[in-house]
Amino acid sequence: MSKSAHVPVTEAWSVPMSPIQRYAMHNIARGMRRWGLPIFEKGVCV
Repeated sequence: MSKSAHVPVTEAWSVPMSPIQRYAMHNIARGMRRWGLPIFEKGVCV
């Protein structure tokens, strides 16, 4: 995944994602629900 992506979330979701990107976003969302971590403070593009 790109480190140069400073893109609004709405734009990011409008782009067709590869299975790897979908899987990563799914894991991030699951982690946020499980632990309530402030993921967006650390940055989503890792």
